[in-house]
Amino acid sequence: MDAKWVYNVGYMKRIVPLLLVACFFFAVRPAARAATPSSCDELRVVSGNNKFVPSAVAFHARATDPSGTIQSYRWFFGDGSQEDSAAPDITHNFTVSGSFTAKLFIKDAAGVWKSSSSCQTIFSLLNNPLESHKSGCSNVFVLGDNTVPAGTTVNFLVTGYENKSGIKEYSLDLGSGQVLKNSAGTFSQKFDAPGTYTARGSVRDSKNNWVSSDSCWTSLYVTGSPIIVQPATGTPTWITVTGILSGIAVFYLLIRKSCQNA
Repeated sequence: MDAKWVYNVGYMKRIVPLLLVACFFFAVRPAARAATPSSCDELRVVSGNNKFVPSAVAFHARATDPSGTIQSYRWFFGDGSQEDSAAPDITHNFTVSGSFTAKLFIKDAAGVWKSSSSCQTIFSLLNNPLESHKSGCSNVFVLGDNTVPAGTTVNFLVTGYENKSGIKEYSLDLGSGQVLKNSAGTFSQKFDAPGTYTARGSVRDSKNNWVSSDSCWTSLYVTGSPIIVQPATGTPTWITVTGILSGIAVFYLLIRKSCQNA
């Protein structure tokens, strides 16, 4: 047997385990620790809660972004109106009584809009005896990202108001022929097919009327399922693929070189 060939075989026996370890390292090693993300930390009513309408209600927000400053605050007041501001404090005038759910989104230094359960608050305004009956559907929110991969279960929140006996029931129309209803206003639905979905809300008031509004809807974007699933370690997909391909390429070149020298 040729001594050179035997040497190459022995060399390959030593190098192959090392190459496999290298491939494994590049494929599964954790990514570098990411910077602390921005967050919407608090939304609270400063004054005006439990007052007779008309009433001016003051809100205060708290948000953090370690990488920069908060660019904008987007306030949803619960009566169907919204407003953007550069400051974390705002006052809104209410002309209708009832129970309201206010929600806040912040735009961080990277231009990404974010919210959280901490940036949502419920407050009430007292009925004026001269106030006529009023009700409405205020907003529909996706409790999370508005863009999700197919197969994801999405949570929604429908908000509204009614100034007499309160809302009896909430409804969410997902545009697929399916209408969800309950007395809480929170809904969950799994989306298996990619596409753009429009979720529209409505509320049933104390007079059993179903009412909606131009503000009571939102869009959801469902993308195709990813080809490569993100590892639990948080390693970016491009690192995983690059590591595996690099290991295979090196392994191939070494085998080719050994065969040529045999």
